[in-house]
Amino acid sequence: MLIDSFLSDFVADVDSILRKQFNKQLFYPKKDDQYRLLKLRVWSERHKVSIAYILSVLIPHFERIAYKHSRRPREKVSKGIGTTIPILTGSTAESFLVEQILKDFPDNENVISWREEKRDECLRKISQEDDVATRKPKSVLDYTSLAAFRKAYIARIHNTQSTEEKLAKQIAKQPWRDNPWR
Repeated sequence: MLIDSFLSDFVADVDSILRKQFNKQLFYPKKDDQYRLLKLRVWSERHKVSIAYILSVLIPHFERIAYKHSRRPREKVSKGIGTTIPILTGSTAESFLVEQILKDFPDNENVISWREEKRDECLRKISQEDDVATRKPKSVLDYTSLAAFRKAYIARIHNTQSTEEKLAKQIAKQPWRDNPWR
């Protein structure tokens, strides 16, 4: 099934983030736990932060709680994530994540940067499809004088800006969720 292939890819991505950033890993999560991990993807889209950021907030928080309530010394580090997947993806974890996002991004910088990334990505895709945008402009040597080059350069910049503005207005009218131009 399609969802199973997407699920296995996503769990592999989460596991690679855990291995690279925290030197931890997921030890053969059950199918229900794999579906629960998809909540991280939902939170990433809802709060406009990366999955690596979500894990970097939640894993140390739950490690502190585990060390506080266990008699294990801090030097003995486990290879697991330090908590169960239902707790990692529960409502308490999401509320803690939202509090931390508000602390780290007080003026919604995460949403602003997300919008900029999505806008650039859309414009890049459209410009790749457009042959005019991918054409290489003439060099200085192709013009008779420096003034002619300057005039053509200014005209090309104005055309590019006006095209992007028209495109942004047109895309802003599109009714899809998480439209970065809205």
